[in-house]
Amino acid sequence: MEIPEEILIASKGLELELSDFFIHKDGWIIINQKAIRKLIHRHDITIKKELCFVSNDLQYAVIKCSGEISHVYTGPFPELPKTKKRFHESLGEVSPLNNTFKEFPISVAEKRAESRVVLNLLGLYSQNWRGEYEIDEQVKAEQMIQKRQENTKKQEEITLKALKKPRKTL
Repeated sequence: MEIPEEILIASKGLELELSDFFIHKDGWIIINQKAIRKLIHRHDITIKKELCFVSNDLQYAVIKCSGEISHVYTGPFPELPKTKKRFHESLGEVSPLNNTFKEFPISVAEKRAESRVVLNLLGLYSQNWRGEYEIDEQVKAEQMIQKRQENTKKQEEITLKALKKPRKTL
């Protein structure tokens, strides 16, 4: 998929490399965690994390992340307010229903929260940028939809076969 010019301009303004992100088939810009870390350091973002909940089996977790930029942020999007301080807070969640990275559920929740905060602070979240660990939720949803479609198709095939079979008359 060809990268739109406005995405190239934004990535250049953010000092990102083309290997730091990709365009999802639905048009979302998916940024990897390494690039999130670059953005934190380049924009001097202060991050704080708090574990809000974790289940005994470690499969369910919620992490609260807050972030702040303490300088005038000018970023690649002119429509954003040029305030001296920007603050954002978000939650990252994980459960067996939204996590294909089974071995590290708490880490997934942490990365989701962190990427949401960073992308919101920089005005990217509203421009359809998402962290790579969030796309896991999208992929899971797409897989569920595909499975439903496959099951529906199988059911249709079974029904058609049943209708074509000769019936016994009494």
